[in-house]
Amino acid sequence: CDALGGGWNGQCAARARTACCHLGTWRTCDNSRFVVTAMECDVGTELDGFTIVGSYFDYLHADDNPYSAGAGLLWDGGAATIRNCAFRANFSIGIIVKRAATVALLDSSFHDHRPGSSTSLEGDSVLVRNCALFDSAIQLSISSPDATVRDCTFVGVAGASIFGNATVDSCSFRDGVGLYLSDGRWTVTNSQFIGNSQHLAMLFGAGT
Repeated sequence: CDALGGGWNGQCAARARTACCHLGTWRTCDNSRFVVTAMECDVGTELDGFTIVGSYFDYLHADDNPYSAGAGLLWDGGAATIRNCAFRANFSIGIIVKRAATVALLDSSFHDHRPGSSTSLEGDSVLVRNCALFDSAIQLSISSPDATVRDCTFVGVAGASIFGNATVDSCSFRDGVGLYLSDGRWTVTNSQFIGNSQHLAMLFGAGT
């Protein structure tokens, strides 16, 4: 259970709160807030191949502390790489990445989250590739001057909001809230928007 992928060391504290690890799956009890926490990780640190389930915190009673919300994964600072992971039934947030130099979310999936949930990625450069958000109330939110979302599928309630310069390529948005782009330059190519109930695509800024 201490093998979380290349680069985890004493300088990068990954820990479970009121949690146990069994066969590559982190499971938590109520009010655990975070299942995995990573702080100021070096380049090359990865979380690879885990299923992260059941973080819980009542955000209605959260204070102004940035760590007061609940998430399956909190990654604060450094460089963040998450690959081949599944996030299920985390309340209220699947992932929080804050103040990162680079963020790479690769080959991962999200499902069975409660309405109002989200995954929040904040970094100087953010790449989301080959990920699926489906049959879920989770919303992908990205804040970055250099964001790329490629080969991703959003089905059900799930959608994406990107604040900053964005490239969206070869993605599918179906039967959900669609795509929201703001505060930068954007490019959207080779993507499908089918049956979205709130907005097909809302685009603010300059782009194609």
